[in-house]
Amino acid sequence: MVDLVHSLTIPMPFYLALDAYYASKVIVHGLLHSGNHLITRVRKNAVAYWPALPSSEKRRGPKRKYGAKIKLKSLFQDVSSFIEAPSPAYGETHVILRYRPIDLLWRPVGIVVRFILVIHPKMRAYHCHMQLGIIAQGLLQYHMILAFPLFVA
Repeated sequence: MVDLVHSLTIPMPFYLALDAYYASKVIVHGLLHSGNHLITRVRKNAVAYWPALPSSEKRRGPKRKYGAKIKLKSLFQDVSSFIEAPSPAYGETHVILRYRPIDLLWRPVGIVVRFILVIHPKMRAYHCHMQLGIIAQGLLQYHMILAFPLFVA
């Protein structure tokens, strides 16, 4: 897949939106090394890790990278931490989405990624993005493309 994307010879950096099947280390690192970005859905049983807390005692070996493990599904329990926004999908005029951006370590790629948890009245979804500076509300348009490909303008 990475070779296919590179064969397009697109001269400027781009965002590639893919399904959860393509959220793998090879594809993520292949796109990041060429200056591109990946937006992908992740599986509903996905887990991530908090960054490790700095240790006060000196130990041999490399410093701990991963902290406590967290199931992304459990982050949906605290609905008060979600932000509300109107749905960007074409034809959804009175639909309100709730989303929550959170930066966590994702072990399949070994780096900090921005997860966007989205609550749509019809479904719940987890998406991740490899560029931390992107605004979460801008990712809602990509969420609608991945979740409802026939209804997005």
